[in-house]
Amino acid sequence: MKKSLFFLISGAILACGCGGGQSGDGKMRVGVLDTTRILAEMPKYKDLQSNLAREQREFQNQLQSQLPAPGTDISDEKKKQLEQEVAKKRSEFQTRVNQTIQTAIKDIKDLTTQVAEEKHLDLVVVSTPFNNSVHYNGGQDVTIDVLLKLKRI
Repeated sequence: MKKSLFFLISGAILACGCGGGQSGDGKMRVGVLDTTRILAEMPKYKDLQSNLAREQREFQNQLQSQLPAPGTDISDEKKKQLEQEVAKKRSEFQTRVNQTIQTAIKDIKDLTTQVAEEKHLDLVVVSTPFNNSVHYNGGQDVTIDVLLKLKRI
């Protein structure tokens, strides 16, 4: 889940236009965004992780209570019913994860664009642990700016 989120965020943010224009000295103004830190501190993402972990534990406990005693055979019908419940719950969890990822991408992209415009950056390079990015000496780290904006929404 995290790997796909990093790729989606990277692509979305790199695709965003970052207004600005070059600085008066002719040098390109570059910002760097650390998606690892953004996700680690993003309230919606943290909430999703903790809620899903709790719900998965509750669901596992519920399933355990439906299983017969150890050493007892389970009917094919009961086995099929449990498999369907697991598949349904897995699908529900994945839908929620996908919705959260899409919202996160939009939020991060919009806020990164705002920060880039406010700081008159020509380009924002997205840094992820799964995707090599170009590192500029003197590139302005805009991660904290995006985090501050994220906490306001």
